[in-house]
Amino acid sequence: MIFNFFLKIGKMMQMTCLKSIKVIAKVEVCIERYLDFLIFFFVIQSHSHFSFFYDKLVEEEVQA
Repeated sequence: MIFNFFLKIGKMMQMTCLKSIKVIAKVEVCIERYLDFLIFFFVIQSHSHFSFFYDKLVEEEVQA
């Protein structure tokens, strides 16, 4: 009887730990994808004329 009680508590703790690990893994993947996007965006921006056109657009809006 007591053994079953501790076994149930152990299983509940194990499931809680597994859920926490899954959440942490999902957050880690989201952060990794966001950082990949930022790196990709800055590489594209530095190797293209996108920033030039964007700066011109901002200048026109400021002057208007």
